[in-house]
Amino acid sequence: GNNQGIFFCWGVSDGLVDGCTCSDNRDYGISVGHRDTDNRIQKTIIERNHKVGILFRDQEAFRAGHRNSVSACTIRDNGFGMDGVGVDVRGQTHDITLRENVLSDSGQGRQKIGVRIGARCERVDAENNTFSGLDMDIDRVPQTEERAP
Repeated sequence: GNNQGIFFCWGVSDGLVDGCTCSDNRDYGISVGHRDTDNRIQKTIIERNHKVGILFRDQEAFRAGHRNSVSACTIRDNGFGMDGVGVDVRGQTHDITLRENVLSDSGQGRQKIGVRIGARCERVDAENNTFSGLDMDIDRVPQTEERAP
């Protein structure tokens, strides 16, 4: 019920989010960027956040949040205040791993897209995730349509 759940900023490296609940935040459940690298988000519930469940912020390569992983998380009913996105990877972010997560909408039409990957992102790997009740599992945005939330 905060403005933002967990906000990585200014070079957070080798951090661990494990077994947390980030829910009902007015903006983002988790926000990553500004040289936040090599962090792990695991076994965490990210739900009912208004703008996006997990946001990798729109930043140039030098400042983007690279080499982060999200695994065994439940990401549901996020983004209803905007585009309905569970995980939004923006900017020139690279080397993101999304593994064994459950991305879903509980039937209320809140989360429409599981993962949105911006045109300038590289090496975003989605492995063994489960998608349920969404309009689109993974959306790769053409560069002409990319915009920050």
